[in-house]
Amino acid sequence: MNMNGGVGRAYSFFSKIQIDESIQGKEREHILSHELVHSQEGHSFDVMFYALLRCLFLAEPCGTSSDERGSTESRISCRSQTSA
Repeated sequence: MNMNGGVGRAYSFFSKIQIDESIQGKEREHILSHELVHSQEGHSFDVMFYALLRCLFLAEPCGTSSDERGSTESRISCRSQTSA
């Protein structure tokens, strides 16, 4: 069970998209379109950039808050583009 209360996982990393086989039908199509937005907009670069910042500024709490904010903005952007 994932954080959203559903079963299965989905993620994208650059052009590779992985969706758990337990996710089927319209839900799978919706998740695929969502992950395609992440892939096309290069959100993997954002993830890597914030991971690098976390490494460089390990003891700095502002680094983790900006990482969370960037991740949230990425999610909102994808959801707004894939919701119909």
